[in-house]
Amino acid sequence: MKPPRHIIFFILFIATALSGRVASAAEVWTCTYPSFPEKRPVIVRYHETNGFLTDDDSKHKYQILQNNQYGLIAVWSFIGESESLVTITAATIEINKTNGDFLLENASVAESDILNRPYHGKCLKE
Repeated sequence: MKPPRHIIFFILFIATALSGRVASAAEVWTCTYPSFPEKRPVIVRYHETNGFLTDDDSKHKYQILQNNQYGLIAVWSFIGESESLVTITAATIEINKTNGDFLLENASVAESDILNRPYHGKCLKE
């Protein structure tokens, strides 16, 4: 026995409405931190899409590991070879949603500790 047509349309309407709510819940963050070594302000805008935090300029996608009312943690990593050199690198983004504190930390096996440093700043939710 097939369900009445109006029931099918109602279910489709509810599913569409709910999917719109999920999409509108995506967060957008504008973050700033001082560059190294010049200490000039760097402004980056990130938006959340399908489990990733994406940098609007570079299009880097950071996989979101945790995201709740207190904070967000996302990571990007790369392992590869170029000109017979192995590259192993990662970056972590942390946003404290309660006060806007921001941390971007780069880590590369081949780089010195001066380049493997944290960048502290602030974020505002749009």
